[in-house]
Amino acid sequence: MSLLIVRLITCGLLLFPLTGLLLLIKQIFRKQIPAQIHYVLWLAYGIFLFLPFLPAALIEKLPHISLSQLLRQTAEESSSAASILPSFTDSAVRQSKDLAVSVERFQESSWDAVLFTVWISGMIIMLLLTLRSCLSLRQMKRSAIFLEDPGFLRLVSQCREELHIKRPVSVFITPALKSPACVGILKPAIYLPLRLLSDFSEEEIRFMLLHELRHCRQNDNLINLLVQIAAVLYWFHPMVWVARNEIRCDREVSCDCAVMNLLRKEDRLKYGHTLICFAEKISLFSFAAGFGSPMKQMKRRISNIAGYQPASRLKKAFGGGMLFLTVSLAVLMGSALPAYADSDDIYRFSASEKSVSYVDLSSEFGNMDGCFVVYDRKNDHWQIYQEKLAQERISPASTYKIYDALLALESGTITPDSNKMTWDGTSYPFSEWEQDQTLDSAVRDSVNWYFQKLDASIGRSNIQNFLNEIDYGNQRIGNSLETYWLDQSLKISAVEQVELLIRFEQNQFQFKEKNIQAVKDSLLLSSDSGRSLYGKTGTIRTNEGDSSGWFIGYSKTPDNTFYFAVSVRGEQASGAAAQKIAGKILF
Repeated sequence: MSLLIVRLITCGLLLFPLTGLLLLIKQIFRKQIPAQIHYVLWLAYGIFLFLPFLPAALIEKLPHISLSQLLRQTAEESSSAASILPSFTDSAVRQSKDLAVSVERFQESSWDAVLFTVWISGMIIMLLLTLRSCLSLRQMKRSAIFLEDPGFLRLVSQCREELHIKRPVSVFITPALKSPACVGILKPAIYLPLRLLSDFSEEEIRFMLLHELRHCRQNDNLINLLVQIAAVLYWFHPMVWVARNEIRCDREVSCDCAVMNLLRKEDRLKYGHTLICFAEKISLFSFAAGFGSPMKQMKRRISNIAGYQPASRLKKAFGGGMLFLTVSLAVLMGSALPAYADSDDIYRFSASEKSVSYVDLSSEFGNMDGCFVVYDRKNDHWQIYQEKLAQERISPASTYKIYDALLALESGTITPDSNKMTWDGTSYPFSEWEQDQTLDSAVRDSVNWYFQKLDASIGRSNIQNFLNEIDYGNQRIGNSLETYWLDQSLKISAVEQVELLIRFEQNQFQFKEKNIQAVKDSLLLSSDSGRSLYGKTGTIRTNEGDSSGWFIGYSKTPDNTFYFAVSVRGEQASGAAAQKIAGKILF
């Protein structure tokens, strides 16, 4: 399932408790929190709604602002891993054969495609409805006439001064509206019903203008736009629609309170009376903030006006504290989102808890993109080239066969002494595959059919339990038992490869020693003067060419062991290319 769909599902589930808690807080403390802050409390909600859509690059950086990054700036970038590794002669190293067949690029699961299609379809419908509202708004603007009456313009100017609004706000009259509305973000304008000038007194018009200008002062049309975007993105979620209605009501109440702060006590009842006159006058446009509201909201506004008391400093301070609390709550809940915390494609390496240096191996990699990780057991020290890539999970390719072989041995599917399989005559692209195989030859030549038969005998549930037990990468098998280590279902990072090699070589799994040794024997590439090199290549080959390659392993000396992983990516990337780069570093 794609990361975006996972984020939306996670966010959708968390929206139920978040909305409930926010509404509960607003209800319990409705008298203690000023109306303006009731409106601003929805900021926390907005932050949470848009977290799933933040760019992955930005999300990945958030958890990495730590001491380890600061230390990296002072690390010896020019240091080389070669200085700490044992040397081998090229002739002493057995070349691991890098045989790989092409696989189709990973396709999203059917459920993923269905969910994505439904989500997009709902958004299209919402966008069409929004477009209809925009067209109606445009038609209303075309029918509007700029108001040039000197006395009225003077009244508008006085209202702007009272609200400390410096930017110009145009005023129009139109027969398309029944109540005043504020429209526009960069160039806000107030649209008044045609009958308003004749049916209402100058004082009542002043109240309406103050209300509409307050919308301009609060940038409510920008907030309306963001709310509309959220409604489009989360069209499927009932809590978002509940919140949308609450935001609209809190917006109007906030403007009412701001206006009443400017009015004398005796004028506040007149303001409420003016509001009642518009009890059935509802604005037609999604992006417009207006004086009139639906009846339920109108009752709430009138009730607020009737019981209005200016907010004390204590209430403002309490409201500010509740705002901080709700924003913190939203961010805390957001940490559960794959968009905000770790995703399955990234492994978080706790560099701050380990001895790590960052090396520059760009000359060894040349034009090839990739990473290198090595762990020095004796000195308990890590060296990493390209830290970000070293933590990114990709398909393990044939390097997974190390652990697949170990699982087959541990499950009794094969034994160290009995592991031969007969070739069934199927044609393969490599002559090495068209013959009987043993564990050693199957590992050496990366014989897919050998391991596919092992997996078929072992069974999906046992494979899954094994992946969980050894904590292998993202621990996902996917739909196919024949290609899960190739088709982007199972993924692992270079750092995890090294961590697993450490546990494998030292048998921290507590498996049978003879089984561990059988796999080690199949990985042996070189043994020279007390120094041994063990390794396995892997290649992801798609119909577009080689896209990634691995070479992982460890080298032993009489007094130390070095565990390493090389990963390369790109059109020319392959296991052979990774082994060649490793050779430049190791030899």
